Amino acid sequence: MANDTAGTEDLARQALKAAQPGSDRGLIEYALELLNYLWLTNEADQKGIEFFSEFLECHPDDATAFHCRGIHLWYSGRPKEAIVDYNRSLELKPDNTFVLMGRGQILVELAQVQDAIRDLEKALQLINTFPNARDKYWAPTQAYTRNGLGAASAALGDFGRAFDEFALSVDLQPNNAWVYFNRAQAHDKNHHHPKALLDYKKSLVCAEPKLHAYKRNIAESRVKELSALGFGEEI
Repeated sequence: MANDTAGTEDLARQALKAAQPGSDRGLIEYALELLNYLWLTNEADQKGIEFFSEFLECHPDDATAFHCRGIHLWYSGRPKEAIVDYNRSLELKPDNTFVLMGRGQILVELAQVQDAIRDLEKALQLINTFPNARDKYWAPTQAYTRNGLGAASAALGDFGRAFDEFALSVDLQPNNAWVYFNRAQAHDKNHHHPKALLDYKKSLVCAEPKLHAYKRNIAESRVKELSALGFGEEI
């Protein structure tokens, strides 16, 4: 709450050292996820990769650690390595909604679109088993899953479904930079370049969550290219 990043990290590490694997699983999960959140927020992906790699050397069957390292690999632009960790996390803990949602989006980037849709639709089914799937807790998760389905549908050329899914995602989480980035790429693929430019620009200013560095670089480059071609004048 005091934005003391170093203090938070130190306490989380102390908690992990003090935890007893047999009886403090909840504490271990919390500390791992807190560190993961801390490093994601500060884009310290290499630090996350190194920490979770070391942790996995001592705890080789920890599904949460595999998931966390996979996120940092993905966000640092290494989807082929990330998918290995996501696969292992799901082997250890099947039907984890958050891991299915993430793996589905990575599979889109790896052009394994049918497998991506399978994961994302399964994640959506799991989310919708809860009676309040649109509430504050589940709305972002559902939004990210819809965003992934939009990207997967666009990759298949099904732009009707793609833009429907993106619209649902925006309704649930309107300040998610990733949905505008993916929708921009769909517009690009569908040769609607003025709309693509508008969404790329949105993706660079939204921050719940914001784009990570490698996607920001893509968006910034595309904004320059489309602007140079004069598409901004058509919006």
